[in-house]
Amino acid sequence: MRTATNAATGSSEGSRLPSYNGQDLEALANIPRYYRWIVDEFGCELAGSVLEVGAGIGNFSEHLIARTTTLTLVEPDAGLYRRLAERFAGVEKVRLFEGTAEEFGAHQAFDAIVAVNVLEHIRDDRAELAVWGEALRPGGHVLLFVPAGRHLFGTLDAAVGHHRRYSLDGLHSLVRSAGLEVMRIHYFDGPGVIPWFVVGRLLRTRTVSRRGAALYDRVAVPIVRLVESRLRPRYGKNLLCVARRPGPSLPQSGP
Repeated sequence: MRTATNAATGSSEGSRLPSYNGQDLEALANIPRYYRWIVDEFGCELAGSVLEVGAGIGNFSEHLIARTTTLTLVEPDAGLYRRLAERFAGVEKVRLFEGTAEEFGAHQAFDAIVAVNVLEHIRDDRAELAVWGEALRPGGHVLLFVPAGRHLFGTLDAAVGHHRRYSLDGLHSLVRSAGLEVMRIHYFDGPGVIPWFVVGRLLRTRTVSRRGAALYDRVAVPIVRLVESRLRPRYGKNLLCVARRPGPSLPQSGP
């Protein structure tokens, strides 16, 4: 097992995630309100010893630090991993690993595993979920955030390596088939369906607009979050799911 603490090691051979240039990650670097919204929706299940799968360049990771006792970031792409290591150099509670969750997770017992916009990149998503479940302590949680709406699949999805978008029932069944218990699952960001459909299906754009993402984060997210905190949308651009590994709950890992 190739591990590292704030330093790059090993290679990404055998990765389940395809390599790409991270252009969409650059465009989504400045949407802090959106990321905080996701973190808050994961709730109290996001705590203790946490593994983030497919951490990329750490856009979402930095919002996890305050909620965890230890944070392990796993990234199989060598180029993205180098930037991740630079970003979190010297952060004591953060551990880094260049490789896949399967390579790292054996004999681990995390309190929670987080995967934000990752599962859709993996061909055998059921097998990957099963791997994540095995890396949890009994009673631990898998926290998922994935793209929703199969009819929304367009040029943007293809450009960033998505294999699919999910339906609520489909994700629910997938999680259960991987041996996990669904605690809660719901659509997220209802109004976000419109710009994604326009850009990815009508205009057939292949790049995410950094300016557009930042504008949506600044103007729309506070309003949408307020509304959806009171009334869950019947449909949305994404799905958020909190699942549990069966078994008696154990005390969470200490600092």
